[in-house]
Amino acid sequence: MHTQAATTTQRAMPLSPAPVREQAPTTTKARNAAARKLAEQTFIDLVNRIGPACEAFLQLSASANFASHLRRLVAPFAVSTLQRYLRASHVFVDFISTTSSQSGKPCLSNIQVSLMADYMLACSASKEEDREVHMMSPVSSIKALRWVAKTLQWQALSEAMSSPVISAYGRQSREYDRKEATAIPMALLACWERTICSAEAPLTTKLFLGAVLLCTHASLRFGDAQRIEWTTLQLSAQGLHGTAYATKTTKCGQPFACTWHGITGRCMQSSWLLQWLSCLVEVGTEADLEPDFLFFHADPDSHKHPQVFPCSYAHALLCLRFMGQKAGLAESEAFALTLHSMKSTMLAAAAQIQFDEHARLAQGHHRDSLSLYSRSDTLEALRLQRELSTQLARGWRPQRSMARGGAAPVPEPPFSTPPQPPQQLLDNEQLQAGTWAVFTSRHESLHRNTEPKSPEPDEQQSTRPDTDSEADLVEKYAWERTQSSEEESEEPTAPAPDEELFVCSGPWNALHSPTRSSHLEYELLYGFTDRDDYAGRPAEGGMATQSGADVPGDAPHSAHNELNNEEGLQRILRELCVPPAMHQALRAQGICCIADFAYAYNSTADLDNFAASKDEEFWTALQVTEQPLHSMPMARLRRALVQAQIRVKAYEAERHRTEEPAPQSSAPSSSTAPPTDSWVEHAPQRLDNDTVAKLTAEFKEAYPGELLDSASTPSIRLLSMVYAWFKDPAQPRIKYIPLQFRMSQRQYTEIIEAKAHRIVRTEAQLISTALFDDTPTLSIAEVNINES
Repeated sequence: MHTQAATTTQRAMPLSPAPVREQAPTTTKARNAAARKLAEQTFIDLVNRIGPACEAFLQLSASANFASHLRRLVAPFAVSTLQRYLRASHVFVDFISTTSSQSGKPCLSNIQVSLMADYMLACSASKEEDREVHMMSPVSSIKALRWVAKTLQWQALSEAMSSPVISAYGRQSREYDRKEATAIPMALLACWERTICSAEAPLTTKLFLGAVLLCTHASLRFGDAQRIEWTTLQLSAQGLHGTAYATKTTKCGQPFACTWHGITGRCMQSSWLLQWLSCLVEVGTEADLEPDFLFFHADPDSHKHPQVFPCSYAHALLCLRFMGQKAGLAESEAFALTLHSMKSTMLAAAAQIQFDEHARLAQGHHRDSLSLYSRSDTLEALRLQRELSTQLARGWRPQRSMARGGAAPVPEPPFSTPPQPPQQLLDNEQLQAGTWAVFTSRHESLHRNTEPKSPEPDEQQSTRPDTDSEADLVEKYAWERTQSSEEESEEPTAPAPDEELFVCSGPWNALHSPTRSSHLEYELLYGFTDRDDYAGRPAEGGMATQSGADVPGDAPHSAHNELNNEEGLQRILRELCVPPAMHQALRAQGICCIADFAYAYNSTADLDNFAASKDEEFWTALQVTEQPLHSMPMARLRRALVQAQIRVKAYEAERHRTEEPAPQSSAPSSSTAPPTDSWVEHAPQRLDNDTVAKLTAEFKEAYPGELLDSASTPSIRLLSMVYAWFKDPAQPRIKYIPLQFRMSQRQYTEIIEAKAHRIVRTEAQLISTALFDDTPTLSIAEVNINES
């Protein structure tokens, strides 16, 4: 009865819940955190095993935060370093504990040199004798034990490690081959790029090969690629930029960059980078957490969806050698490849094309403080990658790289690339054309609406098979020159937006920087260029006349046709990127030519009435949501109005100069006519103060920022003379100015004051004054000499 009751009671008890299995880490940071937690606990166990033999235990054992202090002690070291050192230290403590001393008990406070020598001998012979300790070589054991002795202040171990016998086990006594990573053949990279762009390739294969190509082109280690947060990946017109938050050499982040084209990419469809980013988007949408690694745990050529957690080093190495054999390498040749080959490939190729050392250091991420603060860590690397791709397109092929020691080198199989060099930058349409637009940087989105959109001939010809090279060159030439020669001759030359022009005027060699509108107006009125229809155009092989008096008769007619037909207005609006909707609105108001547009609005401020007359639907179609007066379409329309007014003003001035008859002066009488062997010079009429003030205001408006003082302002006589020449259409526009008239206002005032206070001179001096004019002198101290 008692037994049955006990059994019944035992069955009535509730079952204990099944142990909850901890979920495996899905990110590199989570995996490193779990590994560090385990390493810290292993270190605490090691300190407890050593006990009072080390000073760290004696100093910290009385503290209530004993474990926290020990964790802080190993915080500066990497997890992988702790794992190697702690494992070797535990093996050594096990060896000491199982080996009895002369007293019969193991003593950690007094370690004999003979005991240490026996341990080193066991480590060196463990591989042949198949002992458990064979995982530790003498060199790695010495490094680990020296670290433990220094960190824990283990005095007995430090004294034993200082013996020459123990140091002898740490030196290499035999010849060995130096281990250097073999470069990946360029043929494999070209094959893998085409595989990613293929629609038949599985997703797992594209993901793995894309990570391999990124590490190869950007010279990254496998560990660096496993510490890259996807939020740092930024796609720009040049390629992909990113940052590894931790590497082998730094803990503060390492930037990297990779071009968008690689070796074989010439358009979006053949760009392995864009296709690989699309695969990342497909995987990232199904992941619960944001991955911080690029190598997934998946098997190549498998159609199963990849598992979203980091891949191990051994699995990635196995996949790399498998893909090498699949691309055509033999088994022994693929076995020579390692994951570190990804970092050494571009560096080895750059050395063969004799690239400068600074760029190779930037490609390998060996930077100093100078490049650290230059904010251009990746520019040299991108330039190196583009140059290498260009050399491969021109037919250059790298020589076969030597392998490790005496091993057979990996061959460089022949391969082909497109003959034309890759396009350096992607346009905004290409950046937004696929799912890779998720990685597009904000910098590119800000410039999306400001850059002109034009078709790229390289992309069109790269997608057409069996193209004619001569026809492609003709098409490319036509795309680069969309306007005919006749249209170019009708347009006046305007300075480029990024071109800063200077005008030298006066005898002081002073340079002035005019505004664009002022320079264009001056060029239309007085300039002589090969495209100007308002001035004389020289014959072929000749020179233009300096005065500009000889003007072809058809020049005013061509200018008249441009100002009074609709094509001229369309050309201005098209060049300034004015929306077609605004052109249609102007046409609805009866404005059909440049002259109508210039005279319909007195100034740019009058265009506010035009903007106010349009409804909200009109601005919504132009993608203007607020403040239409300050929008980009209105700014371009104001520029078009200024250009139209300048052209009309230049045409009217030129027609007035060429068509107005010169004033016929009456023949002088015989009584007042000068003799034929003499000449008379009359000074021009002195300008009044209002005219001088007007000219000064116009100069300040055309040359903002210029300082006008008594030393830089022309004298009233010089100003009156030049004003009279340009005012009278009958006079030539350019005339020689004698040196005695080239003076500033200060020099002119000093001469007048000196004449007013001149002392009485002798008769000879008076005769000299009557015969010769006083020629003004230029003081070197008062001359403005510019550096240019």
